[in-house]
Amino acid sequence: RWNGVDRPTTYVTGSQLRAAIPASDLTATGTALVTVFTPAPGGGTSSALAFAISPQPTLAVSATSAPGGTQVTVTLTNGYGGSSDWLGLAATTATNTSYLQWTYVGAGVTTRTWTVTMPTTVGAYEFRLFVNGYTRVATSAAVNVTPAATPALTVSTAAASIGTPVTVTLTDGAGGSTDWLVLAATGAPNTTYVQWVYVGAGVTTRTWTVSAPSPAGTYEFRLFLNNGYGRVATSPPITVTP
Repeated sequence: RWNGVDRPTTYVTGSQLRAAIPASDLTATGTALVTVFTPAPGGGTSSALAFAISPQPTLAVSATSAPGGTQVTVTLTNGYGGSSDWLGLAATTATNTSYLQWTYVGAGVTTRTWTVTMPTTVGAYEFRLFVNGYTRVATSAAVNVTPAATPALTVSTAAASIGTPVTVTLTDGAGGSTDWLVLAATGAPNTTYVQWVYVGAGVTTRTWTVSAPSPAGTYEFRLFLNNGYGRVATSPPITVTP
């Protein structure tokens, strides 16, 4: 009996019974009392044993829609804390054995955040929590990946004298924590620049004002991602005069 209510029971051996407990009995967090009732003659109700019902694990996402290549964070609460429990990112239609990224939750860890860069392929994706291999115990809301925005850099002026302020404006940035802007001479390799600054984690629109450099010449602003030198945007040129 589950809290005094009969549940379907199967006789296994003289010392073992197996009861079928429906999922509806496990929805409320707390303690259930389990007893065994034996009909007369000589029967009765056994003493009760407590069965603890813990909160179900949940996965919450920081966004349900995101451009491809941008970051989304999932937050696990009420995890089981198993040393081999793991999180996966997968297409909503994928099987449990198919995923794009994964990470262990951590032994004894029940609350965890995980930030990933979403794929660039448009579609619906979700985060999943697994225990004991591929047993899925929690699924996040779907994250719809939209076409990736194209970053753009515009400048406040096309010509400036040395030492005067020039402002660049970034729009539709990727928001990576290590994306960065530089000012460089036009024609210079990507590894050569005059000044630089990080855009900022989660920042997709940003202005940056610098003093026009010396010597006179033609300069441009450039956007790079992930602390690398793969340029993804270039501003119009600025002619710096004496």
